[in-house]
Amino acid sequence: MKKFSGSDFRAWRAEHDLTQQQAADLIGLTVHTVQSWEQGVREPPKHIVLLIQRLKPEDFPADAGSAGNRPVGVATKNKRKSSD
Repeated sequence: MKKFSGSDFRAWRAEHDLTQQQAADLIGLTVHTVQSWEQGVREPPKHIVLLIQRLKPEDFPADAGSAGNRPVGVATKNKRKSSD
């Protein structure tokens, strides 16, 4: 099996129009774990790679690609509301 990196996971997520949260929910992990893979802190374990390879279209959320999803590599700035 070819090594599966965080960049590979990000590409898989983009291919299926999933946000990090949607991907995490789909495979039963936290969004923090997904972020750590995509940032290169850790690599996805083999059992996760096998799991995502076996997912079928009907396994994906109906709202994949919904508002809040952004293309890979596009950063956002969270604006805080001021409490004046």
